[in-house]
Amino acid sequence: MVKKKAYVVCPLCARNRALESREKGTIRWDFWNEDSLIIQIRNVSGGKKAGIKIGHGRGKAPGSGFPLIKDESLILDEAIKKDEYKKNFNEMKNQILKITKIFIEKKLIKKSDLKF
Repeated sequence: MVKKKAYVVCPLCARNRALESREKGTIRWDFWNEDSLIIQIRNVSGGKKAGIKIGHGRGKAPGSGFPLIKDESLILDEAIKKDEYKKNFNEMKNQILKITKIFIEKKLIKKSDLKF
């Protein structure tokens, strides 16, 4: 018998996650706020490549991954001032508006919810 699991797909980025997982608990949508990093600068120099372990996928090697360079990363107020990200924010805005319109049509959001 095949085991099934429900996943939720983010309407903004299309990333999917299991709705419930013993390891991580339930999905959280409250992880970002205006003081969170929205542009992350990461070191992608490579370092050592992870080794292959038969039957276990790729192993972690020292120096692998993409370490965050926090001092060069940006919160929203900093990022929106940079022309190089203008297209990205415009695309994000358009998708947020599209999602909002659909949620209003499906009565998941009331127009009164949008008053701030």
